[in-house]
Amino acid sequence: MAGRLPLDPPGSVERRIIDAARDCCSRYGWAKTTLDDIARTAGTSRATLYRAFPGGRAAVKAAVTRHETVDFFQQIESELVGVEDIATMLTVGLTTASRRLADDAELQFSLQHEPGEVLPQFLFRGLDDIFSLCRIFVAPHLGRFLEPDEAVAVSELLARLVVMHLLSPGGSVDLTDRSAADRFVRSRILPGLSIRTPAEPSTAGGTRTALHPSPPPPLAASTHGR
Repeated sequence: MAGRLPLDPPGSVERRIIDAARDCCSRYGWAKTTLDDIARTAGTSRATLYRAFPGGRAAVKAAVTRHETVDFFQQIESELVGVEDIATMLTVGLTTASRRLADDAELQFSLQHEPGEVLPQFLFRGLDDIFSLCRIFVAPHLGRFLEPDEAVAVSELLARLVVMHLLSPGGSVDLTDRSAADRFVRSRILPGLSIRTPAEPSTAGGTRTALHPSPPPPLAASTHGR
């Protein structure tokens, strides 16, 4: 899994600095974390930090985000392996991702106290990066049941739903609740899919129509809260 994306190996100077930055951020938040804090925690000098990350603070933060995001998707993918039907796969993907984000104390603190430091990860270009990882880690598993283009589109739809839930957690559907997520999947997502059995050959480029990744009606449409 990890071999599909270039990550700094454990024990390398870069990885030590990344781990130190994550530690500092968990204690102080990104806004109050300095390069001196990171270098001191990593047991290295500021000069060494700049040699490893010539872009300074922005480059370190980008590396931390890359590692955390890839780790997140690897854990999501591990939950999808071996799932035997698409309804369960969609539900597991939604609930696993939503629970991990809801339980991430560092992320929740940043969203509340320093949103400018974290929101770019989930909006605009950050969302495009998330879609790219969906194509790597999620779409191939959906491809057991859907045509390739549709699998990609649905993986991006799931990402949009999870991000919507993260940024507006008081909506109508609590995606951290397995039963609520399953009902949502079966009533709002499955009816729009062209599902094939895993044994049925793909007709890529043929007659099946891909589901475009426009989200269903807003999660805040009913009165159910978290």
